[in-house]
Amino acid sequence: MPCPRPRWFRWWLFPLAGIVHFGDELFVGGGFYTWVTSIGGSRVSMARFASAILVALLSITIASWVGRKRYDWLLFALAAIFLTNALTHLVGSLGTHSYSPGTASGLVLWLPLGSAILYRGFSRNCAVVWCLGLAVGTALNMVILLLTMNLGRMP
Repeated sequence: MPCPRPRWFRWWLFPLAGIVHFGDELFVGGGFYTWVTSIGGSRVSMARFASAILVALLSITIASWVGRKRYDWLLFALAAIFLTNALTHLVGSLGTHSYSPGTASGLVLWLPLGSAILYRGFSRNCAVVWCLGLAVGTALNMVILLLTMNLGRMP
């Protein structure tokens, strides 16, 4: 039996929030790719960063579509990625005393969406699937962070 979803949930909320967030990362404050360079990450071009964003958006779209009726762990993993990404942007902004592009959309869209999905799963006794999704999503976000910081060093 699948974990119940909030009545308001629609699978396309993840890709839609992704489009807004990735736009924030690309175009606000000089772009996340330049911010990463300024805090000691590798130098990366806008084209390479935009390519990575397209792959991420496609992955989010496919995962949310596949998880719309089944595979609850996928939705919980996406929710965990959204939640931890928003918090990572916030910590990055506070830690560097600068604006990490993506923080605004992360806090306004990704944090509430990720939190609401995870809260709903936690409160509905979906413990095993919820823990799997949370672990996978959090681990994936850490991998994404490391890749982003080193995107310019990759061939």
